[in-house]
Amino acid sequence: MSGIISIPRAVLELVPSAVHRGILVCLLERADMNGELVISVRGFADEAGVSYQTMRTALSKLSDNAIINAVPTQRLTRIVICDIGCYNVTPRKRQRSPNATANAMTNQPKPEAGVLDMGQPRHGFVAPAFERPFAEWLDYKKEQFNFIYRTERSLKAAYDKLVALSGGNPRVASLIVNQSMGNGWKGLFELKNNETGTPRNASPRPQGGHAARRKEESGRVADGLRELMDSIARENGVG
Repeated sequence: MSGIISIPRAVLELVPSAVHRGILVCLLERADMNGELVISVRGFADEAGVSYQTMRTALSKLSDNAIINAVPTQRLTRIVICDIGCYNVTPRKRQRSPNATANAMTNQPKPEAGVLDMGQPRHGFVAPAFERPFAEWLDYKKEQFNFIYRTERSLKAAYDKLVALSGGNPRVASLIVNQSMGNGWKGLFELKNNETGTPRNASPRPQGGHAARRKEESGRVADGLRELMDSIARENGVG
């Protein structure tokens, strides 16, 4: 039998020895629902942590008080616990194994895409109206760059930046997030300038950069050649 076993006080009064009481508990644990079990007295003594003689004496005392009925056979002893119904056995609550707990956690429904899984407890700094755009930004950072904000401080800093760039407008925040995702940007920026196609707070590229640099380099080369020719002329005495 498994579970919590209650022994009537009347039975305990018949078994004053603590060792014998312990052996009775061992018998109750091993018995089936009918109160029956078959044991090797020597082997059962080893399991109970007592000597063979102590086990024999305990079984004899329990039999003398009509608590058990012990019937020896050729090699084993058949034990029948009398009045098994008087021992109140409460079934033990089944404990969940670590694997079962892990599987239950794994099988929990995943949050809907675009809905911020704030965990328990929720991060109180995210306003409900900003949950969707901020969640989309977090999903994008994780999927695109394998990046997550590892501290609440960094997470809040990213959220505060989104709110500030959007001017506190959730619709603008969604546009800002979509803009960064559409351009493959790693950061959040104000909505782009329609004329240049770049974020307003991004540094503008110099106009005509390559052509201007080539013209400047050509000018430096020409000046250097003129200086070289003048130097050669002076050495040859040409005024």
